[in-house]
Parts: sequence; structure tokens; C-alpha cells
Amino acid sequence: MSLLLVSDFLAIEGYKKFTTDDPATIQFWLDRSERMVAQEMFTDDRDREEAIMLLTAHCLETERQQQIETAGQASAIASGNSSRNAIGDPNYYAQTIYGRRYLALLNSYILPFLQI
Repeated sequence: MSLLLVSDFLAIEGYKKFTTDDPATIQFWLDRSERMVAQEMFTDDRDREEAIMLLTAHCLETERQQQIETAGQASAIASGNSSRNAIGDPNYYAQTIYGRRYLALLNSYILPFLQI
């Protein structure tokens, strides 16, 4: 059973822009993000839920950007200007405000342990 449902996600003001997206796609990314955001990373369940929603919004937004870029992809490849950031690329999360907020939330848990 999913921790978060599409209705939970769309009830948050910051995610209302995704109301026109396919609910099955949103649920796919909620479920995928839930698996990617380890429960052990967060001491507060609300922060974990926020991280899941931020990662979901980031994935939905990058999909939108990729669809828009697809139209111009052929000319970009032909001119040698094609680029794409993969998940392992440090710039991947910087592509959207949601990705940057996800990293900030994640770092709020990681950085205190790294300080001397």
C-alpha cells in the first residue's frame, strides 16, 4: 500500500500545478520516490513525506522539461548542443525548485552528522 496518494500530493498548494497530469503517472512517481527516500534517513515522518512529494514533483517537472526539449532535440543534436543530466549527476536535482528543496531537506539531516 502506498504511503502517499495522488489526492494527498495534489492537496498541497505547491503541487497544484500538477492537477492536469495523469493520476497514474503521479502515483507511479509517488511510489518510486517512496522507495528512493529511505525511512531511516528521517527522524520525522512529516519530513520524509515532504521529501517524497518534493522528489515526485521534481521527477514530474523534469519529465515535462524533457517533453518540451524533445521537439528541439533533433536540431540540438545536429548542432552539437545536446545535454542531459542523469540522476547520478550532481546537477540533476538543481534542474528544478523541487529538486533543490529536496536536497536542502536531505542536507538538513545529513550535514549535522558531518560537522566537526
